[in-house]
Amino acid sequence: MTKVTGIFGYLPGPQQNEIQRLYGQCLLHLQAYERLMKAIVAEHRLIGETDELEAIRGNQAAETGRKTLGILAGEMTSSFLLPEGSEPESFRPENLPSFGLHMRLILPREAFEQAEMDLREVVALRNRLVHHFLEEHELVTPDGRLKAQECLLKAQDRVEQAFEELRGWAVALNDSKKALAELLSSPDVLDLVTEGESSWENSEAVKALRQAAAELSVGGWTEVSAAVGWIGAHFPNARPAAYGCRTWRQVIHESGLFELKARSIQAGRRRFYRPRTRLVAEP
Repeated sequence: MTKVTGIFGYLPGPQQNEIQRLYGQCLLHLQAYERLMKAIVAEHRLIGETDELEAIRGNQAAETGRKTLGILAGEMTSSFLLPEGSEPESFRPENLPSFGLHMRLILPREAFEQAEMDLREVVALRNRLVHHFLEEHELVTPDGRLKAQECLLKAQDRVEQAFEELRGWAVALNDSKKALAELLSSPDVLDLVTEGESSWENSEAVKALRQAAAELSVGGWTEVSAAVGWIGAHFPNARPAAYGCRTWRQVIHESGLFELKARSIQAGRRRFYRPRTRLVAEP
């Protein structure tokens, strides 16, 4: 008569408990990793008509919740993580009023390739643990049990490392959301939305550019790149995007309140600006 053994075969109690404990910890950590990835994938992009945004957000969360870890990893590196130099998709609404938000984390190409490799590695690790652990480890011998424990300890360390990296990306996403919320609630943006245009003369951007010029100008002219660095330190909430501009140089040009010119210095050309002279009529 064949003797039926437990799922791990002839395994003494303490050793069985330790392997089960390590295995359970690995799976719990992988679930936490997967849940965090689902949150990033579901929340980094929201596009649609304004009166349907809440429903779209709910549908995205539900749809993301049904995806496997492998699919999620693929979406991370095709939508949220992007290498430097790549062309992100642009938002072109078909109907109005519409809203489009797509947050991305741009990485140096080498870092992006490493992140892509790390994600694939975690997916493969998860699949081996869930589907092939008993096939790959001989648990009825002392040596087999020892190797299984070593494997689980390494797996646990790898998942914890991957989780910390993923958490860093999630923090970056949340920080971007907070910065966007502050930007959208700024007086300049509210004026742009309600009035259809921004008052350059009294804007935070022009104030920052003038103060930077007062601090940094040489011979009346201020290098644009130096001013940008100074503004970042002293006016952290002033951003070109609030005025529909991509760069500070565009702000300088669009405002019409500054002169802008290029100078050849050493091996390259640099941009300089200065406030235009304001004429005041006397009675």
